[in-house]
Amino acid sequence: MRKACAVFLLQFTATDAIVKKKMTDKADLSVRKSGQMGVKMIPKDPVMLLSFMNLKLRDYYKDLEELCADLDIDQEEISEKLQGIDYHYDRERNQFV
Repeated sequence: MRKACAVFLLQFTATDAIVKKKMTDKADLSVRKSGQMGVKMIPKDPVMLLSFMNLKLRDYYKDLEELCADLDIDQEEISEKLQGIDYHYDRERNQFV
């Protein structure tokens, strides 16, 4: 029984290390592509993107243009993705509504 547990633990640890390595490789690729020290973590799912954008707009940026320029993202692409779920940028509120 102990031997089986030890073998399982080694297999689990090896698998965990492989998964972490793959995640690190992907993160490194993102860093190399963006040319920045940090990894851009912009959600691809429209609902998650909505939450992400509204949080950033509310807490850090005076408007959508500033946010897009700072994060080096395409404002039209963001707007189109969010229009797909019936959300549009409201300048007065500085939010997607």
